[in-house]
Amino acid sequence: MLRTTLAAVANAEAVDASGAGPVSGVYAGDVPRRELSDDDVRAVVVAARDELRTAEAELRAVGQIEAASDLAVQVGVLDGYLAP
Repeated sequence: MLRTTLAAVANAEAVDASGAGPVSGVYAGDVPRRELSDDDVRAVVVAARDELRTAEAELRAVGQIEAASDLAVQVGVLDGYLAP
């Protein structure tokens, strides 16, 4: 779950390079990544936590208590990172 959340942050830093013309050479197509503010990172983590909460509720609704409990633990970990 932390790896997934870190990947979501990395994806949020990505910029759209589709408008760049053809380039050649090693690293020629690299573009600087977008710098995220603390609020931007927090929003990504909140979104990841909310997705886990939704999945947890859905699993509980269909009686998958053990799987839902696993997700609840993951929600708790992200909540720990979001605490002031």
